[in-house]
Amino acid sequence: MGYAAEQPGAPGAAAIKTLLGQANKKLAARDFEGAARLLEKVLQMDALNANALFGMAQVASQAQQLERALDLYEKAAAHAGPDVWIA
Repeated sequence: MGYAAEQPGAPGAAAIKTLLGQANKKLAARDFEGAARLLEKVLQMDALNANALFGMAQVASQAQQLERALDLYEKAAAHAGPDVWIA
């Protein structure tokens, strides 16, 4: 599920890619709340999206929610596909 929805032609693939790109810009700008809102939208579409899970781990880390961050990093790694770009 996490990787399949990112495949070209998969339902929601374009929307997911757009949301991940927007979230990446928010993370780079240190707008962690904005990034989290976008990443949550991705996770509503694809609950095991490795890129969104990785981004949420970054958000949790910045909020000093270290145990949650580690859990999210592990989940992201478990669901990463062969051609993954990180949000």
